[in-house]
Amino acid sequence: MPIPKRRTGEPEDLFFDGDGLGRTSERPAKSDAEEIVAAILGALENADQYLTLGETVVNQAKPALTKVFAILLDTFSGLRESLEPQLDKMSALSAKALHRDYKHYVAAGFTKEQAFKLVLAAIKPFNFGEVLTSAASNAKSKRES
Repeated sequence: MPIPKRRTGEPEDLFFDGDGLGRTSERPAKSDAEEIVAAILGALENADQYLTLGETVVNQAKPALTKVFAILLDTFSGLRESLEPQLDKMSALSAKALHRDYKHYVAAGFTKEQAFKLVLAAIKPFNFGEVLTSAASNAKSKRES
């Protein structure tokens, strides 16, 4: 269901159902995804004041923030160094899995180029837009069932 739009010049309490044929005084229920989008858009409308406030706070707290982040980065670096053997093992397992997938694609009849593209597609970077689209689709299918 599309987000209802307010007609220009209409009283504050009148909405239409999206195709312009039906009018109602009740705002249609929003899905979870629509409410999240509305909240994000609402926050963005006031982004300038938040950014100005944030910039002021960061500038005043820069020395303290620098110390905190230095401690956090030192801690993270130390943890990473102590986990190096486990990280190496995970990288090796990941590489073996990718190579195995590639070989299976070729064995299934894909060309080497197609197999390589399929492996690359499996390791593409995270796309937040796809996650939102998927969440909206899932919410819609739950409402319909």
